[in-house]
Amino acid sequence: MVVSFPSGANFAFSGIYAKCTRVGRRPLWDAMESISINTQGAWIAAGDFNVISAAEERVGGSPANVRNMEEFNSSMFNCGLASVDFDGQPFTWTNGVVWQRLDRALTNAAWVEAYPINRVSHLARGRSDHSPLLIKCCSTTQTSSAFRFLNVWSGHAQYPGVVKEAWETMNAWKS
Repeated sequence: MVVSFPSGANFAFSGIYAKCTRVGRRPLWDAMESISINTQGAWIAAGDFNVISAAEERVGGSPANVRNMEEFNSSMFNCGLASVDFDGQPFTWTNGVVWQRLDRALTNAAWVEAYPINRVSHLARGRSDHSPLLIKCCSTTQTSSAFRFLNVWSGHAQYPGVVKEAWETMNAWKS
């Protein structure tokens, strides 16, 4: 989907719920690669990818399947996507024996340029076997704050002196 704001800014968002098998995930990787080719601008894909990207993202059970990781990482590379840093628990899914980071947010370079401050929080699982993700992002575009003045200050005895001193200090910095 494309999310648009009244300011004219927009970005592409893909909500992910991947199949549990490598073969079942291949159509998703193909679809994401197609989206990456056809998407202009910022793109974020987030959700349950049902695969880890590195062996450290899994604890317990049998060793992680290297082919699964290779296909996932290859597709993310082909899409120009990178994982957003996270805070919270390192694993987002468990069955009580195996713990894995299956849920994540991935962004392209245009997203990072538009929103250079990015973070994903892995929240408490609650009743689910997955942790919800809280995606936080911010542009560094500075907006000017409104100047506010209370007329009551102009009646204060020290007002003229304070204003004069402030103007002199500001003029001294300019020269």
